[in-house]
Parts: sequence; C-alpha cells; structure tokens
Amino acid sequence: MSQDAAFPAATYAETVLAINFADTQRYFLDALLDIHYAHTLMLARQGIISHDVARRCLEGLDALDRAEPSSARFEEVTRDLNAGSRYLSNRSGGSMMCMSQSTNR
Repeated sequence: MSQDAAFPAATYAETVLAINFADTQRYFLDALLDIHYAHTLMLARQGIISHDVARRCLEGLDALDRAEPSSARFEEVTRDLNAGSRYLSNRSGGSMMCMSQSTNR
C-alpha cells in the first residue's frame, strides 16, 4: 500500500469494518454505554474529573436516545476510534466530551 493511499481501503471498509460496526451496534452498544457510566463514576471517585463534570457526563448518557446510535450508518460515524465519542458527544449536547478529555491528562 502506498503512503498516499487512504486507509481504510474501500473493500476492507465494506467487508470488515462495516460488518464489525454493525455487530457492535447490535450486540455491544448497551454494554459499551454501560462502560461509559462506570468509567465516569471511577474518574470522579478517583478525583480525575470533578463531580460536576461527572454529573454532566451522566446526564449526557441519560439523554442519549439509544435507538439513534444503533441505527447510525457506518459511513456517518467515520472510521476512526474517536469518531464514536464525537458522535455520542454531538448527540448528547456536548456533555460526553468529558469522557475523551479525561483520558488526555
């Protein structure tokens, strides 16, 4: 693969990544969101984020329409790991950004 070629290649995106994305939506979305709840609580209890930030994160999680992420198309979310966080943050009015920001300390 040349350095100019975009990753992922269209065939790989269609035959591997899109399928994995759909499986994650179908089988793991609730568990992944539960991990966000647990992670938020842990960060607050360890003093890594304030209780106010934790409260806003939890409110953002509570406000999510879980049907919306489960119906998102792979192309809409894009293909990088941070895209999921940005997608959720956009859907929760920005209150989910604390999840990704807390890991950048």
